[in-house]
Amino acid sequence: MIDLQISDFTPVDKLPENSVEVPTLLQGEFGKVVLAEYQKQVREKYQDNDSLKALSSDRKGSNIFISGLLYKILGPKFRPVIPADDRDGKISALVKDKHYTDFNALIVRSNKPTYKKNPNILRNIIETTEEKQGKIQFPFMITGFSTDSWPEDIEGYDLKFAPEKDFSCVSDERLNGKKYPYGTRFTNVDDLGLPLFDKNGTRIWYAKEQGVSRLFLTCDLVLYSSDGNLAGSYPGGRVVVVSAEGSL
Repeated sequence: MIDLQISDFTPVDKLPENSVEVPTLLQGEFGKVVLAEYQKQVREKYQDNDSLKALSSDRKGSNIFISGLLYKILGPKFRPVIPADDRDGKISALVKDKHYTDFNALIVRSNKPTYKKNPNILRNIIETTEEKQGKIQFPFMITGFSTDSWPEDIEGYDLKFAPEKDFSCVSDERLNGKKYPYGTRFTNVDDLGLPLFDKNGTRIWYAKEQGVSRLFLTCDLVLYSSDGNLAGSYPGGRVVVVSAEGSL
């Protein structure tokens, strides 16, 4: 690894590929410069939106809006993790017994919102996905998106999601929270990072039946996809970053 000062790799998109070992948390000099740019954009472009301020000055906190904004800041050499990045267990090893992390992923199970702030953003997610992918089938998971300001959504988060160059949508029955409900067990995941269900599994899948939810990996290696509060963040949350080139 190269010993660099912050000024050597500002802006973030000039970061040398070997400046950090990935996957990584927002730590060291890399974490400092990323956080500085993040806080600048939250102030100047997102009007100090509370959902984005959940990433604290000591780099604690995680939610899907944070992941989306970091998608913009980290490119083109780096990006926040998606479920497929954990198919070899490296992300799990990084957070096990320590942290949780949000994947840059949303799961949509119906057009019926189950959380008070979600009606407009759910509709926007569905419409945007249809524009990119054509006709969709519930349930589906999207990855590869950033966060945009959306001040018109005064009853929501004042934020929305925008597809990026590696945007992807997959419909899979394993996302069905009715067929595979809260507490279904698994041990391993497939190439998409989705559970290979096994009644004797050592890990747990938490899902709901309607609406939109974030997808995050807990310190107990639970895959949690039943949280409709897209802005929720807790001190145990950490951002995990991978290389954008050749990581999949």
